Amino acid sequence: APGARLRWPLREVLHPAGLDASRLGVLGSLAGSNPPVYVPLWVGEANLLAGTVKDRHAGEVDVALAGVVVPVPAPAGGPASGDDVLVMVRPEQVRLARERPTGHPALEATVREIIFRGPSVRVELTAGEELTVVANTADDRVLDGLRPGATVWAGWETGASSLVPMADPRLIGSDDEPDGGGQ
Repeated sequence: APGARLRWPLREVLHPAGLDASRLGVLGSLAGSNPPVYVPLWVGEANLLAGTVKDRHAGEVDVALAGVVVPVPAPAGGPASGDDVLVMVRPEQVRLARERPTGHPALEATVREIIFRGPSVRVELTAGEELTVVANTADDRVLDGLRPGATVWAGWETGASSLVPMADPRLIGSDDEPDGGGQ
């Protein structure tokens, strides 16, 4: 139906059943990840935020990211408490605010770079010691007076985030490099 939002199970998008994507050369690696994390290139630009599951609830998990705990939708049988995960949030879903937003996940972050791209603006942020968050926004009200070094809140609706497994033995070989990967 027009306007209906299609949502595929992310695990099937990232790891289609019976497909050894590492042999197709469609994987890119997440820079600086240890252990290496490989994601399909067709995912496009995405924030992949490394965190640890703190608790499970019906239909979601609480994940510790950059000093805060955020809820993330999770399938039954998904990660358990203590598991390392990646939280995926698309840059166009990230909303910037000067004050801490209520009612949805948000990370306090420092503006690293602002890049104007015609009708939209890419804002690169650092949250905590190691997380990089990218926001693509057309809302110029939040950009008024924003400069590198400024503190902002990067938030998103809970349903706009997804879990990505940290490793999948079908995609990572014994040498931790994809076979014929798209590096």
